[in-house]
Amino acid sequence: HVRLWDETLQMDYRLEHVRAKMAMLAGQASAEEVSSFGHLERLCAELACARGLIVSAPMWNYGVPYVVKQYFDCVLHPGLTFRETPGPEGLLGNGRPLLLLTSAGGAAGKDHLTPWLLDVASMAGFDNAKVVSAVSVVSRARAEVLAEMKLEVEKVAGHLLRQGPFCDLGELEADCSHEDLMAWLKRPRVGLSADALHTLESIRVDGQMFLS
Repeated sequence: HVRLWDETLQMDYRLEHVRAKMAMLAGQASAEEVSSFGHLERLCAELACARGLIVSAPMWNYGVPYVVKQYFDCVLHPGLTFRETPGPEGLLGNGRPLLLLTSAGGAAGKDHLTPWLLDVASMAGFDNAKVVSAVSVVSRARAEVLAEMKLEVEKVAGHLLRQGPFCDLGELEADCSHEDLMAWLKRPRVGLSADALHTLESIRVDGQMFLS
């Protein structure tokens, strides 16, 4: 659960981080450059390991709130959350569930929020999408809007939970070690690519991170 408005959340991504990223991709990064990218790698690891993604965002001026744009700019990096095949594909493969919860004060005659969120989420492999939207919320009672959205979410949640490459996780324990988790993920029926397995090995993902 990432609260993008939390002031303690490190989402600093400036030109020096871009230069560090380019240097790392070229294999020429200094220790200082690698260290400067550490907080972004942690955010990337959370997204790369997620079995599903829920995004709750209001529409601002027909588009996405700036903190949501900033978050995806921080986490979408080749080799960390996606690979080019030639188009982007999530490192854990595609087909993972995505639930978008959006709202608009008016009628949302123009909507650049939803298609943008669908596109950037699919880059990381979250392309099995359902969208629940509430419009004209400024002229409606809050309780009515929330009740309506709750009903829609309940309809789609069960469907999403049964989808994707990680829907059958009953054999895993939340406290399983990195080694046990990797042994499970390397089974042929899970179907992860070599790039995905290498990434999970590199960040030492364990059961607590993967199943949380």
